[in-house]
Amino acid sequence: MTSENPTKQIGVYDRKGSITQGKVADILLVDNKLTIKYTICRDDIAFKGVM
Repeated sequence: MTSENPTKQIGVYDRKGSITQGKVADILLVDNKLTIKYTICRDDIAFKGVM
């Protein structure tokens, strides 16, 4: 994953950097045109784009 190495380097991999149970969920979901569809922060949908 693209976020795994940076989080290891800054020392927060124990709580961020991968999609794993117990870690903080900050996820951006995009479609094939890179249009943002969802932003999920700390297990809540913070943004829901037009479908």
